[in-house]
Amino acid sequence: MKSRYYTCQFCQKEYEPTRRKVQRFCSDTCRNKNHQHNKVHKRITPTNIMAQESEEKKKTEIEKVSLAGVGNAALGTLTGNALTAIITNIFTTKINKLSTKGDIAELKKLINSRYFIVHNISPDLNGRKAFFDMGSGSIVYYDEFQKRFVLPSFNL
Repeated sequence: MKSRYYTCQFCQKEYEPTRRKVQRFCSDTCRNKNHQHNKVHKRITPTNIMAQESEEKKKTEIEKVSLAGVGNAALGTLTGNALTAIITNIFTTKINKLSTKGDIAELKKLINSRYFIVHNISPDLNGRKAFFDMGSGSIVYYDEFQKRFVLPSFNL
């Protein structure tokens, strides 16, 4: 079987290929050098020249802004934002929704208050509702006529 020699496309030396008909260079070094050379010196072909001319035209051509284009862009932005808000509102659970300034103010008011209504204790015989006093840690009743909190009276 006779061996066939190929010519390296970079250094022009003859070599015996180790791969069948797909090897163009004698070594990895020549292949890398060829790639680097081609990267620096791009090959000039008629299609490359035409592409460069069209790119130059695009760079020098000033795009005109039309009122219709600005209107379409604004309408598209508004539509996109509205759809995003609607979808977020539909698919977000109440616990994961954002807090507003009103929600935070309500929480501040609730935290700073001293008395909290107790819903699982029924009103006393006089109709006064039960509250928990955060200051003393005890149950008190709110007397609406006297506009004050009173301690419960136990008649045994």
